[in-house]
Amino acid sequence: MDATTSSLIIGIASSLVATLLFIGGSLFLRKGFLPWYADKVYRGVRIDGTWAMEAFGDHDGVAVTLALKQSGENVSGNVYVNVDDSRMTFEFAGRVQNMYLSGICHPQSKRHIDPMTFLLHIDFYGGNLKMQGGMCLVKQAAEVSANSNVCFNLQDS
Repeated sequence: MDATTSSLIIGIASSLVATLLFIGGSLFLRKGFLPWYADKVYRGVRIDGTWAMEAFGDHDGVAVTLALKQSGENVSGNVYVNVDDSRMTFEFAGRVQNMYLSGICHPQSKRHIDPMTFLLHIDFYGGNLKMQGGMCLVKQAAEVSANSNVCFNLQDS
């Protein structure tokens, strides 16, 4: 092999390695370090933990439990809904902004297609952290239940 061919092969290989290192470093920065750093410098309210719906108003046999995990202002987790004799599990994705939690839930089971939404105000009521606001869910086929008076109490964090 002459010097020109070996220089060309070394140049191409080194540029491929440099490109892979750059892409890997960029992915680590965007997916790993920046979300971790945003969570560490977040100065808003923390709502990590298990929240149980208080028997507040008329909910027609609906019991809801939120298991939330927060990273900065982004919130994820699971929502467990007991309606009369059935139990449904939802995946929660939402955001905390200006003391409000807004989120949407999609069912984990492929047999359910009905989403659920929340808009809750986060505040201290009676010395405890509570979330109060609205929740919409489908109780039965073609029956959307909009509850504007729900309250969640923090059970454990």
